[in-house]
Amino acid sequence: MPVLARQTPRFSLPKRIRAGQPSWNDGALRAALADRLGALAGAELIADNDDTVSRDVHVYVDPVTRVLRSRGRPMPLCTISADEIRVYGLSDWDRHQVLAHGWGKLMPDGVLLHPPGNAHEFDVCWRIIQHAYTTVMEISAQSQPAKRTAWTGDLPRFSRTTLQ
Repeated sequence: MPVLARQTPRFSLPKRIRAGQPSWNDGALRAALADRLGALAGAELIADNDDTVSRDVHVYVDPVTRVLRSRGRPMPLCTISADEIRVYGLSDWDRHQVLAHGWGKLMPDGVLLHPPGNAHEFDVCWRIIQHAYTTVMEISAQSQPAKRTAWTGDLPRFSRTTLQ
């Protein structure tokens, strides 16, 4: 009897209703989001130390590979800045859900979320980031180490005979 692959529920979001001015600039929501991200396993927060007004917080996750049980390369999860949240690691379907329901804009390497204006929007933004975190961690757990093969295409060839 064939075994079905693990069925994960499709990621779905509610429609975003733009009802008011975003309160993102007050800093409290940014701090709350940074605190939640800091509590994730394997997450590393790096704040910009320059003297500009808008301090960006870059969040990286350090996944553990399944086969080697060792740390992998840190992967970017999101960047929190003064007026936006950039989220990386979403699949094509997840990015489509974010765009179709009005929660963000497409970037070449991720999604740019609109700043949350209230607690409900903050919770939806947190769900999007949590889903990206889960996706990154699952992909890294399932990945196999690359097989190393030597390529000898441009090495010199020597004859083993004594004829020269």
